Amino acid sequence: MTDVKEKILIADDDPTIVKILKDRLQTKGFQVITACDGKESLNLITKESPSILILDLQMPRMNGLEVLREIRKNDIKVTTIVLTAFGTIEKAVQAMKEGAYDFIQKPIDPEHLEIIIDKVTERIYLKKRSKTLQSELHKKEKEINQLKREIGSECDFSNIIGRNKELQNVLNIVRKVVNQKTTIFIQGESGTGKELLAHAIHYNSNRRNKNFVAVNCGAIPSELLESGFFGHIKGSFTSAHETRKGYFEQANGGTLFLDEIGELDLELQVKLLRAIENEEIIKVGSSRPIKIDVRLITATNKDLLEKVKEGTFRKDLFYRIYVIPLALPPLRNCREDIPLLIDHFYKKLSRRSGKRIPKLSDEAMAMFMDYSYPGNIRELENLIERSYFLSDQPILGIEDLPMELREQIKNHQNSPDITTAQAAFKKASKAAQLSSEKQMILQALKACNYNCSQAAKTLKISRSSLYNKMKKCDIHFERH
Repeated sequence: MTDVKEKILIADDDPTIVKILKDRLQTKGFQVITACDGKESLNLITKESPSILILDLQMPRMNGLEVLREIRKNDIKVTTIVLTAFGTIEKAVQAMKEGAYDFIQKPIDPEHLEIIIDKVTERIYLKKRSKTLQSELHKKEKEINQLKREIGSECDFSNIIGRNKELQNVLNIVRKVVNQKTTIFIQGESGTGKELLAHAIHYNSNRRNKNFVAVNCGAIPSELLESGFFGHIKGSFTSAHETRKGYFEQANGGTLFLDEIGELDLELQVKLLRAIENEEIIKVGSSRPIKIDVRLITATNKDLLEKVKEGTFRKDLFYRIYVIPLALPPLRNCREDIPLLIDHFYKKLSRRSGKRIPKLSDEAMAMFMDYSYPGNIRELENLIERSYFLSDQPILGIEDLPMELREQIKNHQNSPDITTAQAAFKKASKAAQLSSEKQMILQALKACNYNCSQAAKTLKISRSSLYNKMKKCDIHFERH
């Protein structure tokens, strides 16, 4: 028997049988309760909730078959073993039809009964274990779905920070093709957010519930490239100890993001082109093609056309992946977005750590505005994180900034660049404030069904002030 000791109800009007069975089962560690007739057994089933019922068919007040019918009628969860007198097998068969698990003839063989109880307890244990596993699986599924929602929320297009025109043009194009299977090609320097954009495309598309598989093409050993992309079958090469799915198969129904695609060697480029065009792959060691449905997004920080001229990247593959080209601008071309990004990263760190959000002095902000950012947005985020955790000052000055930024002071002595950067910062801050005010006014107007008088009351300003602000924020519609 299993270690699970269940509660057993013995229902029989023969006190000798009841005592023998009770003593024997108690020595095995079971909890045992008894009843001498059908009515009492039903009451105890309701009150004590036993897992196992040993039920005699011939009892006063209510016989065993009637008890079984009541159990079945009320959907009571108890496993029943029927005791039947010699020569009444037909009643035992009827009892089985009424829901009994098994039967045993009198006179009772205690060892045979124990074997049946062993089976019953094992069955009960497996049912409980199955329910536990299902509950755990359901919990895991909920956690996974919650994680997907959180990732999807973080990857919403609204979380791609920046008002830069080049960036906004990219997002406008993406919104038009987000649900299409068409291949997207992202060009941008390292750290400009190519993978973040690819994530956003996937989690805002109709493929969001399938896998997003990201592959850095420059980080895979050459001998594992083909197996990595297309998978292999067991025994296809020395270390192939089991059949494995490749990136295409893992991303089936979802999105495959190939970062730094310009790093692929020419031999694999041929096979990649064939897979894209035929929408099928062949595992290493197999001859059977597998159909795949993958949305392909590729990215590079290289000039692929130059690589085509050099002969290191196939021209036919280039034009196969260069369907919807997107160019992410470097951060040095988006300086108006630096204050927005800094605010976003500080808030993100504050939510994660519980630490307050610091303010930057004008001089410190000017340093951030004037820095060249060779690592682009990724480098900015790293600099923000370093300044956040290494200083406890409520206002961060130049002395609280990372070394890369402070080095600029030496290079900008007697230079007008700092003043220029401060002016750029103030201009960007003013633009950010105006954008926030515009958003607040639009929300109030929408909530009041575009009734200006109501909106002015909501904002606690006069109607004329509201009109002035609407003019300043370039808000136009037919006023009520």
